[in-house]
Amino acid sequence: MGIKVSAVGHALGERVLTNHELAQYIDTSHEWILERTGITQRTISDHLNTSDLGTQALKNACERYEIDPLSIEAIIVATMTPDHFTPSTASLIQAKMGLNPSKIMAFDVNVACSGFVVGLDLGSALLESKRFKRIAIIGAEVFSKILDWNDRTTCILFGDGAGAMIIDYDATASACVCVNHSEGDLEGTLRACGVPLLQEEAHPLTLSMQGKEVYRFAVDVIPSVMQECATKANLTLKSLDHIVLHQANQRIMDYAMKRLQLDPSKSISNIAKVGNTSAASIPIAVSMALHEGSLHHGERIMVVGFGGGLSYGAATFTL
Repeated sequence: MGIKVSAVGHALGERVLTNHELAQYIDTSHEWILERTGITQRTISDHLNTSDLGTQALKNACERYEIDPLSIEAIIVATMTPDHFTPSTASLIQAKMGLNPSKIMAFDVNVACSGFVVGLDLGSALLESKRFKRIAIIGAEVFSKILDWNDRTTCILFGDGAGAMIIDYDATASACVCVNHSEGDLEGTLRACGVPLLQEEAHPLTLSMQGKEVYRFAVDVIPSVMQECATKANLTLKSLDHIVLHQANQRIMDYAMKRLQLDPSKSISNIAKVGNTSAASIPIAVSMALHEGSLHHGERIMVVGFGGGLSYGAATFTL
């Protein structure tokens, strides 16, 4: 019982914001950002909301692979920057794709930067139940709307974009093996405040992050969850063709590959061009790499997410 990746697409914020431009109004420099993160630029959405970028990514996937959107039976959207609390971003994308006449299940998952891996886990399980034949999984974020643009520890990191992957049930394909975990975070290590109780002090809906703690968490859990996923799939990490880590920080990705003694050329990275796009980062990286030729269909890959929650997970499948 297996899962076939039938299409992949992406969309980016319409405006490129370089490190040099950021340095014009906050205390930073291109060199400072590049050395600490590997980022040279990020894309910002000035007019398109999360559902708009998600719709563009799904349309891109359908057009690139000549898939009829009406064949999609479920839409799962991973995001922590939805258009609204309700309706779900997935429901909005359904409508914007012209799929309202279709009987589709559409819902969001909020697992921050691990969201796409969790969405892939859920989508794979739904396909394996044989209730569905084709599911679209979308990671979409407009982080620019929740950033404090005076906080150089966060505003330099994030960008806006969306990535979509359409997966089908295929009894002849290899399985998609997933592992997902969470360590409940009461310390506000990575948080964007929501609606407070009346007796609580209200906070602005902006992202706050304890960068050093997130870094320590990431470099600890990434190797362990990758090895756990590989063991569950009965394969070795060295046998993988490529690894797509959440594009949080180039130093984190480099450290993980070095610690696991893996060929660094197997790590797919696009953080320099688009920054950290949270739940969208993995599908955007896969889509861009396929388009540019550094990934190919038929290759065995592992995708790894980690972030707010504190959550982390990995999945391995054949493209």
